[in-house]
Amino acid sequence: MKCYEYQAKEVFKKYGIPIPKGAVIDDLKKMDDVIEAIGLPLVIKSQILTGGRGKAGGIKFADSSEKAMAEAKKLLGSEIKGLKVNKLLIEEKLEIANEYYLGIVTDRDFSAPVVIVSSMGGMNIEDVSKRFPDKIMKKNIDYAYGLQNFQARALAYSTGIKKEDVDKVVRILMALYHLYKECDAELTEINPLVITSNGQIIAADGRLNIDGNALYRHPDLKQYQERTLEVIIDEEARLKWVNLGGDIGIISTGAGMGMAVLDQVIAAGGKPANFLDGGMGLLDKGFKVGLDLIMKCGARAILFSAYTGGRSDTMASKFVEAIESFPALQIPVVVRLQGLNQEEAIRIISNCNYKNMHIVYDIDEAARMVVKLAGRGK
Repeated sequence: MKCYEYQAKEVFKKYGIPIPKGAVIDDLKKMDDVIEAIGLPLVIKSQILTGGRGKAGGIKFADSSEKAMAEAKKLLGSEIKGLKVNKLLIEEKLEIANEYYLGIVTDRDFSAPVVIVSSMGGMNIEDVSKRFPDKIMKKNIDYAYGLQNFQARALAYSTGIKKEDVDKVVRILMALYHLYKECDAELTEINPLVITSNGQIIAADGRLNIDGNALYRHPDLKQYQERTLEVIIDEEARLKWVNLGGDIGIISTGAGMGMAVLDQVIAAGGKPANFLDGGMGLLDKGFKVGLDLIMKCGARAILFSAYTGGRSDTMASKFVEAIESFPALQIPVVVRLQGLNQEEAIRIISNCNYKNMHIVYDIDEAARMVVKLAGRGK
């Protein structure tokens, strides 16, 4: 789960990481009160879940109330990098003396968090790594022991952070690590970490990605999860759904199976309409929800591919029940089903009242057939 900048900063504040004075708005009518509360000059930041906002025009500065209102009006409701701006973060403009970078990300190759520190904040960290490799340091941390103070201090000194700033940076880095660990984060970073002209240290910008599988442990963080279609489908029908924009509907019994089916359909010349990992949700109302979503995508054919260690005859019964509950369904349906009680499952599918059903035993053949039936075959 990706957090917006203002959400990340709310979490930062709980862990003692200073943030700028600011407020979030979703209505321009609130701007006058915000300007009065924060004071001028201001920074106006679009809240979207992507990097590179500044270069794309999503961050503006204003020295007057008129300029602030005009910039906010331009940004709110606009699209930046294909994403609609529904909220703005209005913050005080900081007088910057130095900028640093702090980050912690899960390193899956080493099964450990890696701490990243740079004395060149405000830049894309990948650019710093390429252009100024001596200005960035990384260290994998033993999760059992955690980040130690001496390790944080060594990183700060090694990257060239000014001596008078080291104690402040170390304190923030230790707090950031505690946040990373306690919140089950996959990534968190402060870029830039600003030292102001009067010596204050402030997280001027921040990112926070939380492991979605751990949200049940964090009801306080779950409130940040956007109620997207994918989230609602997952919660209500236990389906993993992604719209892919093609015209061949896909239903599978697992993520691995789903990816394999997508590959085969594409290799056969087709364009998948979706990714759908049904899992155990298919034994409840998953088939009906999935078919409804696929029909709304305008699919021209459907491929249901199952390979299950459970009772495939039970799954086949649920599938037939769902198919027969959609009288408007007219497109071809290809079924490739393997598992316990497979013969009975095939018999159930064969006796389905829906006549545009095609049973196949090989995944390659199933992919070729559904592509052909969708009108894309050679």
